[in-house]
Amino acid sequence: MVHIVKLKYTNKNKINWKKVENELKRFINKSYINNSTNKCIHIDNHSIDELTHSNYTINLKGRLRLIKANLVFYLDLIISEMDNERWKEDIGNKHKKIAKNGWYRYDVYFTFPVRNEYGEYIDTTNYRATCIVRITEDNQFYLYDIIDKKK
Repeated sequence: MVHIVKLKYTNKNKINWKKVENELKRFINKSYINNSTNKCIHIDNHSIDELTHSNYTINLKGRLRLIKANLVFYLDLIISEMDNERWKEDIGNKHKKIAKNGWYRYDVYFTFPVRNEYGEYIDTTNYRATCIVRITEDNQFYLYDIIDKKK
């Protein structure tokens, strides 16, 4: 389980995704080992772009926006803790070039801090999310997005 200890963003209505993207660029060209599969999962420009500007991300509302904006700063821990791997074929032509060998989906569990009206951390809430990993033509694995966050 990934424990989000401190929030980088605290206002769910004022998240500047371009700023988040710029801060995430430190992860580009990094790779992390998944503990359950021993697969090396890479992060590239597609990963950062999808995490911050996908239709899924743009349409998030309220607390889920806040969760995603903070969750992406824990990519190293998320990748290492993902489990329940399942393969899915690439359907349609939208991602044919970047995911020729399909997709893996993983579950990740994390805690998210709860703050009181004074901004003090008072509790945590448990969540689950689905991590999408694309498989390239040369069988390399790249984080693609983190979706479906649920309590």
